[in-house]
Amino acid sequence: MPAFAGLQTLLYGLVCMYSGFRLCSTPAQFLQQLSPALSLIEKQSAQRGVQLARSDMGAGPLGFAGLALFALGYFYMMAVYTLDEKFKRNTTSGRLILAVLCYWLCVQTPNGSSLVALFGLVNLVTGVAMGFSVGWGDGNAVDLEIKERLAVRRRTAAAATPSEAKA
Repeated sequence: MPAFAGLQTLLYGLVCMYSGFRLCSTPAQFLQQLSPALSLIEKQSAQRGVQLARSDMGAGPLGFAGLALFALGYFYMMAVYTLDEKFKRNTTSGRLILAVLCYWLCVQTPNGSSLVALFGLVNLVTGVAMGFSVGWGDGNAVDLEIKERLAVRRRTAAAATPSEAKA
């Protein structure tokens, strides 16, 4: 499944970069394109008693959010480019933490909006998918796996050397 993890990380990075660029350049038009999903989220949350703010804030805050989203997408793209397995494994928990923070922001504070809820839903789905593709473990285990593979190679090389000398 590592190829699927790379593809998923690449797609997530591209979507973040595209969304960030659109939020920086034309936020009103981008929100208009997202309006069916945002209105569905607002309607569903109102039925559950959660009042979300409308996502019609000015271009300034959306520009900063777009810049942050673009930077997040850039980091994901670079992780795919550099084949960073640690980053891929750590994104599982990172995306789930982002989803929980979005949920907390929408439910516990008056600052939550349908755009934040949509971002949280995307991170929840991609975090669970990433967990199934690369695992739920710690990204630092990659170092231990590399050390173990090197130790196995050394043992097999050491075992092969005496047998070649006898022949």
